[in-house]
Amino acid sequence: MNKIISIVIPVFNAELYIEHTIRSILNQTFQDFEIIIINDGSTDNSLKIIEKTALDDERINFISILNSGVSNARNVGLKLLKTKYVLFLDADDILSENFIEARVSFLELNKNYSICGSSISTFSMEGVYSKTIMHAPVEDGLKDILLYQPTIASIPSNLIIRTEFLIENNIQFEKCLNSTADKYFLLELFKAGAISKNIDGAPLYYRVHSNSMSQKISKKLLVDNLDYFNLTIKNKIIPDEILLHVKMKNYYILAGLSKHLKLYHKTLKYGLKLWLLSVIWTIKRWFY
Repeated sequence: MNKIISIVIPVFNAELYIEHTIRSILNQTFQDFEIIIINDGSTDNSLKIIEKTALDDERINFISILNSGVSNARNVGLKLLKTKYVLFLDADDILSENFIEARVSFLELNKNYSICGSSISTFSMEGVYSKTIMHAPVEDGLKDILLYQPTIASIPSNLIIRTEFLIENNIQFEKCLNSTADKYFLLELFKAGAISKNIDGAPLYYRVHSNSMSQKISKKLLVDNLDYFNLTIKNKIIPDEILLHVKMKNYYILAGLSKHLKLYHKTLKYGLKLWLLSVIWTIKRWFY
């Protein structure tokens, strides 16, 4: 008999976190779920930990694939879905005890909503928890994500989504992206007309550590941000009324990353593009 919700967890070398993450699911107040773990070619003890944990609960299913990145691993899990709802959970994040119950209850009562999220608190490897600092994008989700609103977190781990909406709109994770794949996935959801709701309580606990892709400034991160920006332009994700502003934001980020990496020719390139757009922005404000 199918469960109501699937929790898809891509795992790559997460031996320090994965058992804690799984236990936070097993301890939920809502128990009608299945866990689908995609072992993405881990070379540490992640698989052994997963195998041992799966012996304790028949709802834990796992498969191993050759390492191909988090987006492809999530897509593999997506193809296995037979449930009404899905949560794409990172292998190092933790769910509050009523995380699933609160979100599923809301979606069951509100059929016009495609996504349900809540607040997000961060915690460190030392177990120090922050106060609530972020929340999921809602009514203006497209603009909030594109304009990098500081209180908006484009973290799939926080969101329970109707599987039917993903299938009907053929939405998957973009395999060419890495750390920016989360943002682009949510942009496609909102572009397709998804309606999201933030509920009170039931937060996600988001682990902050040095191994996180978003914490490492590298050439790979620079290329990833450029690919993300180019995709938003190519696929016409950005509404016309904020196109100029979004371009400025992205060139600012690309220039900053390039400067940090001491790629000064790229810093100059993106800096000049930013300056030109800022001139256009100023002129428009004067005359319109």
